[in-house]
Amino acid sequence: MPSFSLGLGLGLTQEFQEMKAVKTNKRRKKEKMKNLMKKKVMIQKKQNDNNILGIEDHLEGKRDVEKRLKKPSLKVSSPYNQKEVFFPVHKKNHFYIICINLEEPAVDVIDNRNSVAKFSRAYRDAPNELKILFSRYLMRVNHKSALIMEGVEPERVNMNW
Repeated sequence: MPSFSLGLGLGLTQEFQEMKAVKTNKRRKKEKMKNLMKKKVMIQKKQNDNNILGIEDHLEGKRDVEKRLKKPSLKVSSPYNQKEVFFPVHKKNHFYIICINLEEPAVDVIDNRNSVAKFSRAYRDAPNELKILFSRYLMRVNHKSALIMEGVEPERVNMNW
């Protein structure tokens, strides 16, 4: 039941109490809005920082952080994961190297001998045989360069020794 007084005593009239409640509610709403704005600014700042670092926040609030790829050390890694494969060749007291490049398919013969002889005469069929056998191995292990390697012609690399 509403009570009316002149407001002389404690000053607690119904109108005064309603005005005080309205002011309190407005103040609380302003404080809530300020807090929400602060949170929004902090979230945007965090997202900007994360985007700079390469981390994106999802709408659900979860982070999708990419894990760093772990590579095994050279001591435990397989020698077959290399991009170039070197085969030492010994023929008639002469050594040379046949290098097979898997990244850019090529078969190179590295020889320190200054030979004027033709490639086929100097090395016979050794580079081609090695290339064929190695491409068969690549087919067996389902390597992506297996079919390409069969069509590559061996070449001698000219170097100044």
